[in-house]
Order: sequence, then C-alpha cells, then structure tokens
Amino acid sequence: TQVKEVKEHKEEFDTFVEFPVSKSVIHADFRNNMNELVQLHTGIEKIMSKEDIIVTRIEIVGFASPEGGEAFNQKLSEARAEALRDYVMSKFPALNKNMFSIVYGGEGWDKLENLIESSDYKNKEQILSIIRNKDNIASRKAAMKSITNGVTYQQLLKDVYPKIRRATFNIYY
Repeated sequence: TQVKEVKEHKEEFDTFVEFPVSKSVIHADFRNNMNELVQLHTGIEKIMSKEDIIVTRIEIVGFASPEGGEAFNQKLSEARAEALRDYVMSKFPALNKNMFSIVYGGEGWDKLENLIESSDYKNKEQILSIIRNKDNIASRKAAMKSITNGVTYQQLLKDVYPKIRRATFNIYY
C-alpha cells in the first residue's frame, strides 16, 4: 500500500470587518462589512467543499485602533476576534469551537505604520518617527495627538484608524 503524504496548507483572509469605535459587534450593514463577510464566506466554503480537505485549525487575530487606553484596546481586540469566531461558527456549524485559536492582537501599530508608509500625508515622516522611536505607548499617543495641534490626529482618526480595526482569519487544512 502506498501512503499518501499529508501536507498542511494555510489560507489567510485579511478580513476587514469594521467595527464602530469601542464596539465588538459585527454589523453586516456597517461600511464595507457585507462585501468582506461575503468574501470570507466564499473562501471558507471553497475550502470546505473539497472532498480531500480536512480543516485542522482556524486562527483569528483581532485588532483595535490605538486611540483608546491600551488595556481597553486589548480587551476590545479580544472581543472582536471572538465576535468573528462566533459569526463564522453560526454560518458553518460543522466547524468545532475547539478548532479555533483566538489571538489578541491588541493595538494595530504595525498596520498603522504600514498604512502611513504607503500614504501621502504631509506629516508622514514625523508620524513614522513617532511610531518607530517612542517605545512608551502613552507618550507615543500624546506625540501623535500634538502634531499640527491635533489636526493630523483628527485626520488619522477619520481616514486611517478605521482600517486598523480588523480581524485576520487563517484556516489550516
């Protein structure tokens, strides 16, 4: 008899399910959530419909934007990851809760840095310098708020921070 080699594969869905500020409930009608949820659903369905595929685990990482307190944002990122898990489980009852690994990403500073790096903000270099060089989170936040007397920070809150409030979804099979 020939033994078939089993390889683990991973599909990642960087799901930008957006959440209102300080909230962790998924609303399909909020911003672009409907499209994001349809893409996630289609991706999971595609994998699960293959006969020779066995889903071994699912990892969900939740993130918060950094405008609130660090401890609050940690709990918020947890709640967002759990909300996405619960949503997926409600759509795919065959997925066992034990398959899910929930990772609490906390504040999405890396994502913020990437978004600023690829932006055309006038104060781009100053923002990046603060993110990269201020290790103390509270002083980093204070410095961000002080750029152009808060004008830049208000622009970040409106245009960039919503993109940080997300969950990534990795399915292993």
